[in-house]
Amino acid sequence: MYFPNINLLRAFAALLVLVYHVIELAPWPDFPASGVGLMFRAGWVGVDLFFVISGFVIGLSAIRLYRDGEPDYRRTFMRRRLARIVPLYVLTCAAFLAVVHPSVLSLPWGRLALQLGSHLLFLHNLHPSLHGAINGPNWSVAAEMQFYVLVIVAVPLLSRMDVRWLVTGGVLVAWASRAVAFFATRDTGNPNVTFVYATQVPAMLDAFAIGIAIARLHVDGTMKHWQEARKAGASIIDLTYALEGEKDVLVMSPWVSEALGKKVPLGGELHLGTQAVIPAHPVVVTDLSQCRPASHFFA
Repeated sequence: MYFPNINLLRAFAALLVLVYHVIELAPWPDFPASGVGLMFRAGWVGVDLFFVISGFVIGLSAIRLYRDGEPDYRRTFMRRRLARIVPLYVLTCAAFLAVVHPSVLSLPWGRLALQLGSHLLFLHNLHPSLHGAINGPNWSVAAEMQFYVLVIVAVPLLSRMDVRWLVTGGVLVAWASRAVAFFATRDTGNPNVTFVYATQVPAMLDAFAIGIAIARLHVDGTMKHWQEARKAGASIIDLTYALEGEKDVLVMSPWVSEALGKKVPLGGELHLGTQAVIPAHPVVVTDLSQCRPASHFFA
């Protein structure tokens, strides 16, 4: 399922992060600190928004694969994620090494192997000496990949646990992780070290959990309607056959064929003289006591 507004949110988050980095690193001290400008001065929240979006998209994908009964859902999920992430990730890392910071390739063999290996395994965000060494923004890609592994391992639980506990647990783990990161590194005098440990996957679980919770609400709503449709199936079939044969009415009920695994005869073929097309919708018809003869509608 495609959600076009997701891309708008991604673009907004990217703009927040980009302007924030320009303000902080350029630096740009005269940038407005009130009104809309204040939003960009706090543009780091764009990263959190990215993680919420990721929680929704990845949670939705994993939960659907699991609930659909995909026999090898974990492998299918990871194959899709790797195919989407790895090519561009490797390309950007290679471009960085070739154009931006080729001196990395001059490191002693042992250190170079550690840098390349940690980046290829998406583990480079775990230690300050590796974090940001090859294309700094890629630390978030490592966090994303680790999140994918966590989701696909835990999806049986994520698919059935109460959404309120899901969000509460994510918030508590994230805040506890950030507190540990802060108190464990505050004496180093280096805020970058604190940042590294405060942006590990456990410390970002509040954002991820919110996204997964939204995905659950979406999927559970869809599943509820489908269950209603299956319960009303016999009634819908009866209504389908009741309408067939009406003059200039074509009954289309392909969903019945799919649900029952057999073909249900249609009322005919569409043509210019067809006055009405009646879809046998699985949710609309739930109480035949309220139905009236078909002739009532087409008199």
